[in-house]
Amino acid sequence: MDRERAQRKVQNYIDGWRDRDVDRALSTLTSDVVIVECDGSTARGLEDVARWLREWHEAPMDGRVTAWSITRFLFDGAVQTAAIEWDFACTCHGAESTFLGSSIIAFENGKISRIHEYRMEKVACGGEDAGERPTGRIIDDR
Repeated sequence: MDRERAQRKVQNYIDGWRDRDVDRALSTLTSDVVIVECDGSTARGLEDVARWLREWHEAPMDGRVTAWSITRFLFDGAVQTAAIEWDFACTCHGAESTFLGSSIIAFENGKISRIHEYRMEKVACGGEDAGERPTGRIIDDR
């Protein structure tokens, strides 16, 4: 997989979440995918991920991704792994949440096989690289 295909695959996964399209999100994943959320919860395999997506989007959680923008995308073709930074916003249980985060994403046979997400908790001092909200442009670090 090259960088462009990896970036499209990640974007399709994100779009599936944002559009509440479970099948679209699942189509980007291997059957034995492992996803570790930034709170430590883990989904293993497509059935587990499908259940988690549906539960998150339905009552009583009624989750909705209101924004999820990739602000930096790095890809290493030799190890088939991407590192991304993102700006995320959602509502869940009626509460709004917004935060910055990053993910390490591994690929196998053209699909996402592992995602490990991290959430930024503190705003650091001194500029965009130190924690200010990103500008919304993708930084192309080829």
